[in-house]
Amino acid sequence: MKRTELIEIIYALKSDEERIRKEKDELWDQLHQRNIKIEEAGSIAEASLNINEVFVSAQAAADDYLNSVKAVNAEQEAYIQSVKENAEQEAMQIILQARQKAEVIEAQAKQKKEEIEEECKLMKEQATKEIEGQWDDYRRKIIEVLDWHKELSKEALNEAGESEAG
Repeated sequence: MKRTELIEIIYALKSDEERIRKEKDELWDQLHQRNIKIEEAGSIAEASLNINEVFVSAQAAADDYLNSVKAVNAEQEAYIQSVKENAEQEAMQIILQARQKAEVIEAQAKQKKEEIEEECKLMKEQATKEIEGQWDDYRRKIIEVLDWHKELSKEALNEAGESEAG
């Protein structure tokens, strides 16, 4: 049941209530008029019957109103239950969709992590190769410098020995 339908039902109830109030007022007017008639007629029995008719009419109007309120109340409860069930279904759908999206995001993140790890592994291997190559170059240069140092030392010793001998 939509809000507009509920508003229409409430409006109908208010209209019925207004109608019943008018009927009650009319009945009271009739009762008053009957009281006057009773006083005029002087018949207690006739007045009793007239009042009884008024009360029967008033009771019937009250019963009608009560039945219409009960019917509207039942309709509203059914509508509320329907809305509640729909909301629960929608909530379950939203939760399911959120879980599915979370799974997709998690899978994408896992894949990205693996890609980054592989990239890092390759970068590490490349850096290790470069460092090893540089160390090899440094070792060669150190060996060259040491060999050159040995030769210079030998030459210096030889020159020193020739200078002393000479």
